[in-house]
Amino acid sequence: MAGALSAEHIPALIQLICSWAAERDEVLTPTRLVKFLYLADLYYARRMGGVTLTGWTWRFVHFGPYCSESLGAIDQAVSMRLIDKNSYESKYSGDDRHVYRGRRLKSEPPVERLLDSMATYVSSALKSAVRKWSDDTAGLLTHVYFETEPMQQIEPGDVLDFRKAQAPQKVVPVPAMKLSAKKMQQAREALSSLRRRTLEAPTKTPADTGPYDDAFLHALEHEDVSEGGASFSGVTAFGDLRQPEIED
Repeated sequence: MAGALSAEHIPALIQLICSWAAERDEVLTPTRLVKFLYLADLYYARRMGGVTLTGWTWRFVHFGPYCSESLGAIDQAVSMRLIDKNSYESKYSGDDRHVYRGRRLKSEPPVERLLDSMATYVSSALKSAVRKWSDDTAGLLTHVYFETEPMQQIEPGDVLDFRKAQAPQKVVPVPAMKLSAKKMQQAREALSSLRRRTLEAPTKTPADTGPYDDAFLHALEHEDVSEGGASFSGVTAFGDLRQPEIED
């Protein structure tokens, strides 16, 4: 199936994703970059009845959504010098690995204008996703595995059906009721009591409740990044399962 973007524009889409990560001084591993390309297809399909940007056939393999065309397009972006590919030695296995580095663009690239002309939602949602998960493999894979429609109720090896994609429902704010001074005081006392009980009660439910398959856990175990001898350290927290905030 043909995609909404011509093949010649896909390397520029990859450049755009990497440039958004560069704005946060982040590099992208192959796993994260491929998943952002999947999200680009998903966000477009949600508004366009299942039609995707790339037209690629995605399957449930290699840590979730994957297609060989994505790696070919990334290599093309590198050869065109739209992004940089930097190698490093894995701290887990000693194998050679690599990350992709974008550049902070001084002007809006043509592909961003092209995305906006198709549906502003696509570029806004994708940019928000990159900002949220460019350095968070766990959060990104959690979102991809459990929050994206084509990944629901399928088995490893299955082709993903983007006709399942649905636009997120708009949240309608509910106006707050006006309470009397007496009821406001009662509400404050109830909240204060609840807070005390919550702080005093032992934590019984672990933060990481899954379920995760072997591929998901393998991706997290080996998704290390250390470039040019420098090491990256810190705490990785699972992202929440809400949609990324969309910029107007």
